[in-house]
Amino acid sequence: MYEASRPRSSDRQPSDALRLADGPSRGSLVSGRPFAHPNSCPGSRPNMQGRDRGIMALPLTFVGIDVAKDWLDLWLEPLKRVERLANQPAGWAALIECLHALGPPASIIVAFEASGGYERGLRTALLDAGFAVRRLNPLRVRLYARSLGRHAKNDRIDARVIARYAAAAETVPEILDPVREHLAELVTHRRRLVDEQVAIGNRTAMLQDPA
Repeated sequence: MYEASRPRSSDRQPSDALRLADGPSRGSLVSGRPFAHPNSCPGSRPNMQGRDRGIMALPLTFVGIDVAKDWLDLWLEPLKRVERLANQPAGWAALIECLHALGPPASIIVAFEASGGYERGLRTALLDAGFAVRRLNPLRVRLYARSLGRHAKNDRIDARVIARYAAAAETVPEILDPVREHLAELVTHRRRLVDEQVAIGNRTAMLQDPA
């Protein structure tokens, strides 16, 4: 009685190969390979690890405002339109109502230049309403405008450029901090007094002694 010899690999039937490939240990469903990737979680895509699939990032809308003493010229990017509002509480309320019509506050970033204090009331109203605020350095915005080939001073152009700059640059969000804001006001007032003192000293030095 002879012992049965083992079948050679060439003698195996196609059904045998299918049974071997369809064994109990299957690999990643993403790659289709028989063995899972060592750094991947079974049953999940690598690029989805650590993310909540039910949460999607809101698209951001940037609104630029050129602030003057009496007026606010704002560029509404979604509507491709410029609006002018009064730089006073009634105008701030109208602006906030207009922004709510564009979308939720979390998806809107409002940017304007620091304008010597004319923007303070607007800034506080926007922050109180829950909008993200960016107060920009005027010099940097001017340089950005020049890089776009815009050299003329125009409020409507400025509002649009401010919105584009806020969308392109790394900017710092504004926060409500009454103590820090009061300190900043004191520092600004002191700087003005020092500048006036220097100016008076210069004018005094130019006075001629009648003797």
